[in-house]
Amino acid sequence: MDPLSWLFGKKEEKLPNQQAVDAEEYCRISELAKKAGSVNGRHHTTYTEEIRRLKQAQKYPEAVALLLKLIDAVEAQAKIDGFGLAARYYDHLIIVYRKMKDYEKAEATRQRYLNNAAKLLPRQDL
Repeated sequence: MDPLSWLFGKKEEKLPNQQAVDAEEYCRISELAKKAGSVNGRHHTTYTEEIRRLKQAQKYPEAVALLLKLIDAVEAQAKIDGFGLAARYYDHLIIVYRKMKDYEKAEATRQRYLNNAAKLLPRQDL
C-alpha cells in the first residue's frame, strides 16, 4: 500500500491473481534478480556502450558472444523479478547476425525473444 493511501485510510485494491509482497520480500527478490541479471560482475544494463563500440568496430564475433551472455542474464532476471523481458539485446544481436549475413540465427533470435516474452509477462503484484 502506498503511503498516501495508508494515510487517508484507503484500502489497496487487488486483482484476484495478485499477491501482496512486503518490503523485505521485495528487497530479497530485487537482490536475487540483480545477481541473476549480471554478467562478469556487472549488471546487464551497464553494457550498452560496450556493445555499441563492438558493433562500430565490426567485432561481430565478440559482440555475439557478449550479447548471448547478456540475453541469458536478461532472461534470468525476468524470471525472478517479473518485470518483463527487455528487448534491447535481442535487437542488437539480430542486427549483428544480419551484418554477418547469418539470417537463420537472426530469425532464431527473434523467435527466442517472442517465445520468452510471451512467458515472461510483467507481474502485477509488485
